[in-house]
This record gives sequence, C-alpha cells and structure tokens, in this order.
Amino acid sequence: MPAMSMADTKHPIIYMTIMIKSIAASTITLSYTLIIFYMSFVSAGTLHIIYKRVGIGGDNLLHVLSFVLLAFLIRFMFSTRLYQKLTQSPRVWSVYTSAFLSVTIEISQVFMPTRHASVFDLLLHAAGIFIFFVIDSGIDKYGKRQEYD
Repeated sequence: MPAMSMADTKHPIIYMTIMIKSIAASTITLSYTLIIFYMSFVSAGTLHIIYKRVGIGGDNLLHVLSFVLLAFLIRFMFSTRLYQKLTQSPRVWSVYTSAFLSVTIEISQVFMPTRHASVFDLLLHAAGIFIFFVIDSGIDKYGKRQEYD
C-alpha cells in the first residue's frame, strides 16, 4: 500500500474513502466470522441436511477453505489504514486471529449439547491458515520481484 502524506489524509474526500474502505473491510470480515460461528453452533444433523441439499459430501474441505478465506479477509482488514498503527504485520496478525477464532470455536463446542469439539477440526483449520500464509507470502514475494524487475 503506498504511503500517504498527512496532507492526503486531511483532504475530506480522501479521508472518507480511506474510512469507507476500512469500515467495509471490517464489516465484511465480521459478517463472515459470524457466519462461521453460526455454522459451528448449528446442530450436526442440521448441517448434514444443508450439506446434502448443496451437494457437499463432507465438511473437511469446508473447514480448510473457510479458514483460508477467513485469514485473507482478516489480512485485508488489518491492511487498511484504520488498523495500520495497531498492526505492523497484517499477515502475522491474521494468522494469530484466525488461530484464536479456531480454538474459540472448538472450545465453545465442548459446551454445546448438539456438537462436539474435535482436534481433527483444529488441524483442518490450521491447514487452512497455513495455506493462507504460504499463498500470502508468495504474493508478497512475487509482488516485490515484479517491482524490481
């Protein structure tokens, strides 16, 4: 992201654009996180019916892909101007936040009568977070290579 001078942020239209992007990224990320939490707390029987209607055979791939997407959304959110002073490394914060949410979901399922916590689900979430990290690192590396070539 190109650095902006203080003069740029004092211009009302530029400042509003920066804030709208930050708020939109935060809203999208929070909404997606709430969807993941909701799906984590729905009874297993209901999920099986949903998967059957949509044509999904199992949820293992969904665990991985949902956390790849979650990590990218968090990365995007932490990359906005609103969070720049708080997070020096959006990728690292994205990994930590995604991992925290994964553990929170599994611990919460211990107390749910219709769900059960699973170490295998944690491993699938970790695989999704790792895939995000590899892809995001590659994007940074490739982007920097392009810049100097």
